[in-house]
Amino acid sequence: MQKIIDSFLIPYRDKRIALYGTGLNAERVIKLVHGYNFYCTISGETETLDCKFFGLEVKCLHDVIDDIDVIVIAAIPVSARAVYDRIKDDIPDSIPVFDLSGIQMNKPRGYMDMPYWNTRYEDLITEIDQHDVISFDAFDTLLMRNVLNPRTVLELMETFYYEKSTLLKYKVSSNDRITSEDDLYKEGKHPTLADIYDRLKQNKAGFSETQLLEMMDYEICLEDKLMVQRETLHRAFDYAISSRKKVYIVSDMYMTKTMIDLFLSEQGIKGYKDILVSCDYGCNKNSGALFEELKKVTKTGNILHIGDNYEADVEGAKKAEISSFYVLSSKDLLLASSTPHIYGSAVNKWDKLMLGTVLADLELFNNPFALGEYKGRVYIDSIETMTKMCFVPITLAYISWLIDQLKGKVDSVVLFCSRDGYLLEKIYNEIRKNNKERNLPESIYFYTSRKAMSAVIPADEDGIRTLCANIDQYRKVEILTHLERIYRISLHEELGMYEGKYFDEIDPRQLIKDILTVKDKIICNAENSRMGYLKYIESLGLGQYENIYLVDLVAQGSSRYGLSRMCGKEINMLALGTTPPPNAFTPDERFAHSMYGGMITGIGSAVSTMFNLLELVYASTEGQLTGFGSEGNPIFDDSAKYNGALLQRVQDEILRFINSYVDTRWFTREYSRQFVNDMLGILHPDYSDISDDLWKYFDFQDPLHETSVQHNALEVARGEVHM
Repeated sequence: MQKIIDSFLIPYRDKRIALYGTGLNAERVIKLVHGYNFYCTISGETETLDCKFFGLEVKCLHDVIDDIDVIVIAAIPVSARAVYDRIKDDIPDSIPVFDLSGIQMNKPRGYMDMPYWNTRYEDLITEIDQHDVISFDAFDTLLMRNVLNPRTVLELMETFYYEKSTLLKYKVSSNDRITSEDDLYKEGKHPTLADIYDRLKQNKAGFSETQLLEMMDYEICLEDKLMVQRETLHRAFDYAISSRKKVYIVSDMYMTKTMIDLFLSEQGIKGYKDILVSCDYGCNKNSGALFEELKKVTKTGNILHIGDNYEADVEGAKKAEISSFYVLSSKDLLLASSTPHIYGSAVNKWDKLMLGTVLADLELFNNPFALGEYKGRVYIDSIETMTKMCFVPITLAYISWLIDQLKGKVDSVVLFCSRDGYLLEKIYNEIRKNNKERNLPESIYFYTSRKAMSAVIPADEDGIRTLCANIDQYRKVEILTHLERIYRISLHEELGMYEGKYFDEIDPRQLIKDILTVKDKIICNAENSRMGYLKYIESLGLGQYENIYLVDLVAQGSSRYGLSRMCGKEINMLALGTTPPPNAFTPDERFAHSMYGGMITGIGSAVSTMFNLLELVYASTEGQLTGFGSEGNPIFDDSAKYNGALLQRVQDEILRFINSYVDTRWFTREYSRQFVNDMLGILHPDYSDISDDLWKYFDFQDPLHETSVQHNALEVARGEVHM
C-alpha cells in the first residue's frame, strides 16, 4: 500500500492530508503508510465525531475544510465515487480529492474545450464541394499503421526479421537503420528507402548487397502488414472521386510513388490521378515546395489538401497559398482525449504494437471525427469496443506471463479454476497444441469456487480457524450470517449471541473460541462435502503429477489451500494478483506467484479494483459451483449464471483479435504491466462514459459478496451507481 500511495501523494508529503472514512481501508492507510502528515479522518456519522480513530481525530468536513490541503477518500471505488458525489459541492477547487488508486476526482477536464472537437465530417464534405482539386496526405490520414510511431515499425522489424532471416551474418539494429535515415535528412537530402539502405551498407561493415535487398524488402512487407485504412477518410476520398474532383496523393516520405501506390491499392484506395512524394520530387510539404509542384501538375490553385501534420499539411499548404483541412491522427486523438496517459504507458515495442492495433480497430480513434461528439471523452457503446480497448491487452499479457511461468514443466499439470479460467484455458490449450517446443504442461479446467471450498476447508480445527481468519474484510455483514455462509450450516442455536452484531462490535479472539465450541458439528458437515470433492479430484488423476499449478485471477488462495489439504501436498498458485502473502490461506509465499504481486483488492491499480470484470467475462456459461454430489459430480447454482450474450461476444472478440494479430508469437513477448493495467483502467469514470444499453449485461449474483447477493460488475468496478 505504501507504493500505491506514494505514486500519487508524494507531491503532497508536507501538506495536511485528511482521510475520508473510518473503515478498514482508512485503518490500512494509517497503519501501513508512513511519511505523510495525516491530519485527521473525516466522517459523516455523528456518533463517531470527536473520537480517535487509530490515533487520528475524527472530524466533520465543515469543521476542517479550512485546515486541510488534500482529501483522500479511503474506500473501495463503488463507495469512493458515492462519497465524492455527496461532498463535492462542499470542497473548494483548491483542495485535490483522490481515491485510493490515485485518481484525482475533482480534476478539471480541460481537454473538452479543444476547438477541434467542433470539426465534423460534414464540414470536410462541404470543403471538398468547394474545390476542384482534392489532395490527400497518405500516412496517418488515408492510411495508418498498427503502431502509433513509424519508428516502432523498425523496432518490430528488428525482432521479426531476425526470427525469420537466415541470411544476416552481422546483426543490424533498428538504431542503425534510423541513424542512416537521419544522416541523410541532416545533409538536406530527401532520400528514398533505397538511398537509406545504401547508406546503411556504407555504415555497416560486412553488410552485403543480398542482405541489403532482403532487409529492405522485409521492411516494405512489414509496412504493408501493419497498414490499415482510416475508413471515414476513405469515405471522403470516395466522395471526392464520385463528385468528379481531381484527386491526388501528396506525401513527405522515403517510400517512392510505386510503394505508396501498392499500400493504397492493398487497402482499396484507388482512382486518384497521381502521387507526389517528397523523395521523388526532391522537396517537401513543410516548405510549401511540394504543393507548388502540385499546382504545376494540376494547373490550378483551387486545391484543398487534407492531412494530419499541422506544420506540413496546414502551414505548408498556406505557404503555397492553397486551402487545407486538418484532421487528427490516431495518435493525436489519443493525446487530445480523456486518456492521454495511455500513450506514455506504452513503453516498449510490444505495448506500442498492441496499442496501435487496438486503436486502428476502434471507430473512436480510426475516425478523426468520432471523439468530437463527446468533446474528447472516450465513449464506450458496444461490448466489442470495451473488449478491444480494455480486456484484450490484459488478457494477452496475462497469458504471456503464464506461458513464461509454465514452459518446460512437462512433468506437471496446470489447473484453470472455474469459472473464470474457462477462456484462459481455451487460449492456453491452443498455444500448447501449436507450440510443442515450449514443453508446456497439460491443462485441466478445474471445478472450484470460494463457496465450494468453504464447505470442505473446515474439516479440522486448523481449517475452521483459517476460514475465519479474514472475517475482518466482511465488516458490513452480520457476523452470524457470515459464519453460516462460510461454514454452510445453521449456527443460530449455538452462536445466537452474534445475531445482529458486526465485526467492529465483537472481540475476534473470543469469536474463534466460541466457534470452536461447535467444531464437531462444523467438521462433520465439512467431511460430507469433502468426500464428494475427493471423488472428483481422484477422477482427474492428479496423483500422477509431480507438481500441480492452480491458475486463478486475483485470489486470497482459498482454492490453493483447500486443494493442498485434499491432495496432501502444497499446490502452486499462479495468479494475476494475490492478497499479499503470507496470509491465512497462503502462509508460505513460495507457493503463490502472481503477475502483479501481492495487492489489496478494491484499492490501488485498475487490476485490483476491476478484476471482478475479468472474472465475469472469462467465465463459462455454467452457474457457480456450490459443491459435489456423493459420486463426485459437480453441482451448480444456476441462479448465479452470467449473461451468456456478454460472454459470447467478449470471448469471440478476444479470440478474433488473437487470430488476426500481426504478431503470431505474441505469447512470447513481455508487455509492460503498467500499460495493460492502464488499458483496463480506461473503464474508470474519470476516463470514459458507458452507454446505458451496456449496463444490463454486467448484472451478476455472488452469494459470498460482502454486502448483498445481486450486483452489477460495472458499478463495482467503476465505483458508481447506474440509475
